[in-house]
Amino acid sequence: PMTLINLSHQLSSVSDGAGGLLVASFALNTVNTFSPSGFADTTNAVYYGYPAAWSAATANSFIKLDLNPDYPTQTPTTAQINRMEYGDCGAGSMMGAACMSGTTTGSAMMGGGGTMGGVPTSQVVTRRP
Repeated sequence: PMTLINLSHQLSSVSDGAGGLLVASFALNTVNTFSPSGFADTTNAVYYGYPAAWSAATANSFIKLDLNPDYPTQTPTTAQINRMEYGDCGAGSMMGAACMSGTTTGSAMMGGGGTMGGVPTSQVVTRRP
């Protein structure tokens, strides 16, 4: 069974260069997800802190979505979906030291798509009251 991870810390928001925002939310209150730091390395996907032993206290996960800031719940375009990424180094991750990750721009072990060869294909954003 998969473990659901609450990504409640929005710690990054930058322009996508096309009028939208690349917004990233994390499980922990830090962007450190992959080694040596940060969350940009979705192709090698070794957990933050490596080569020290993996620790649930520092194990992080994230999702990066491309949103239209005026209409964040709008169905995303193909270009927006192609900028999505995820990384999972959290407790319950299936791959241990090689974290799960997915991106359309990765050139990882399985020919793109991050470590799993999986590519994000959709997103649904729900506005909280």
